[in-house]
Amino acid sequence: ESRDTSIDACALAGEVEDCRGSSAGAAAAAADHKLPANGETPLLQLGRWTQLKKDFYKPKKSRFDTTKLPDIYDCAMYDMVHNRHLRLEALPAVFESAHTLAAYVVPQEYGIEAQDKVSIGLQIASSMLDKIQRDLLAGMDSERHVAERVHRPDSSAPTDVRSRQRHVRTRLYFTSESHIHSLFNVLRWGSEVLNASDACQSEGVCSIFTEEARAKFDSLELCYLTHLVFRVLLKKNMDDSEPFSYAVQVLFSPG
Repeated sequence: ESRDTSIDACALAGEVEDCRGSSAGAAAAAADHKLPANGETPLLQLGRWTQLKKDFYKPKKSRFDTTKLPDIYDCAMYDMVHNRHLRLEALPAVFESAHTLAAYVVPQEYGIEAQDKVSIGLQIASSMLDKIQRDLLAGMDSERHVAERVHRPDSSAPTDVRSRQRHVRTRLYFTSESHIHSLFNVLRWGSEVLNASDACQSEGVCSIFTEEARAKFDSLELCYLTHLVFRVLLKKNMDDSEPFSYAVQVLFSPG
């Protein structure tokens, strides 16, 4: 397995070298007004690829720095999305190789075994997890909920919302990729790690995800605007003062 990874990494280093030449060609194409997107100059584009190649492979040690794979993948993704018009010949090959390697390397940065994933996840995202928990519990506080009803949509305005009078408490969290990975790991592996610990009760703790949902995490790729939605729902005809009258729904989009 390590041999195959090394072969791919060597190929990737060569493709980055080719991309450097292609980026130089993009600079020459500036005369034809074929410039990189978003105000980037051909020189800056060449510079970021040159720096990545320098950081990725150390000739004196004959070693690759795999921690740079996410940066290479992000850089290739950016050019694939925004700079296709430059027709960089080496770019598709760089993107495919970086995508394959990053899909393996990136998740391992947050732990290999389940216990490591949860431990690292709690260290990174503990503050965010505490805040989410407090807000979810606040969503089940009916009296506090009524007191916060300050803003309402205009019921006379045309809209597709069927229950216009319903007040929905909303909390938005803007965070980083590392926090999203950490949150996923805690949600996915938390129950398994807790059940394996001495502190677990005899009946065990159930995962909040089904096996089908957990299996989908293996193929997840976090992109721009990845987001999760936690919805607190009151079950029909249930007492809103009882905790078990509520259900939490978790929705996810990879962006």
